[in-house]
Amino acid sequence: MALADLVKRVEPAVVQIMSSAGTGTGFIISDNGLVVTNAHVIGTNTYVAVRVQGDEPIGAWLMGKDDVIDIAVLILAVREEPYPTIQIGNSNRVSRGDEVIVIGYPLGELLSGSPTITRGIVSAIGRSGVVSYLQTDAAINRGNSGGPLINYSGEVIGIVTSKIHQHGESIVEGIGLAIAQAELSSRLSRLTSGISVIETFRHYLFNYSFDIPQGWHLRSSEDFRHTQFSTDDSRGSFWVNAVDLTDFSTGVFETDLNRFAEWALSNARSLNDFNLESFDIWGEYRYLIKYQYHAADFQLPWDCILMCDLPNDYESRKVGSLVYAYARIDSLNLYDSIRRSMLASFHWT
Repeated sequence: MALADLVKRVEPAVVQIMSSAGTGTGFIISDNGLVVTNAHVIGTNTYVAVRVQGDEPIGAWLMGKDDVIDIAVLILAVREEPYPTIQIGNSNRVSRGDEVIVIGYPLGELLSGSPTITRGIVSAIGRSGVVSYLQTDAAINRGNSGGPLINYSGEVIGIVTSKIHQHGESIVEGIGLAIAQAELSSRLSRLTSGISVIETFRHYLFNYSFDIPQGWHLRSSEDFRHTQFSTDDSRGSFWVNAVDLTDFSTGVFETDLNRFAEWALSNARSLNDFNLESFDIWGEYRYLIKYQYHAADFQLPWDCILMCDLPNDYESRKVGSLVYAYARIDSLNLYDSIRRSMLASFHWT
């Protein structure tokens, strides 16, 4: 596709965002007006002004944001005609040297009007803390934050977030960073449900991490292996148990995830009034076991999603995890989407 044709196709879905935190860029991903941008563009605002290309500014409400990853999702005011949209790509298929463009509103009101287009390549693919980034040499300036990094198929593969200006005493040129699309896709359902993340918990001994939503707090961390977070009303609980795979005489280590999941299921079956609902494979290294149980010391049943998870290098680490996401039956409507988002955010670092 010619570059000019590509720009004409995707440009209508790129918007300018104006808030008390400043100006930035965003892009529309659904025809009912879902907008993705950076959390720092929104700041502490829950209502902002958005200019869709060629139109006067309209209102948009914050649906959810993740200050750790620096992503926010807005919903535009309802209108009769559908909003223009841009397609989401797959950052896991990106290679260094791939050609990309950045569309946005740099320098705010100084260059207001049509968005600015710059082009470059994916210079590097890396990770900083818990966030995966794509590095690009496409020109990025203040106001581009929250805009799309787009491949030559017209798909968003990243969210522009920052530019490195200086390292020590050296002036740096041509290093812009975009949050990888995979970070957005893994959190989108949570963000559109209004779930806000306050921090990312990282276990530095066993090297795993997961997101902690607002209202969930650390309750215990026994012997460095068992970490529990629960809600203020104690109706939701999230446990991570680090398991030494060499401890088992059942041959867990030799037969990897299959045997590991069988062992976890046998433990779950030992609970009072155990009721298995489903047993699903999430991938080569991850199983989900969903069940309900009614223990003798609880008045109401609990719904549990048990995740058996191994790092892809488990043979050298010799460690796995059992992740329990509980919700009391009378609180499923409150905590089901939250615990699922916490499970989805769990990964080995």
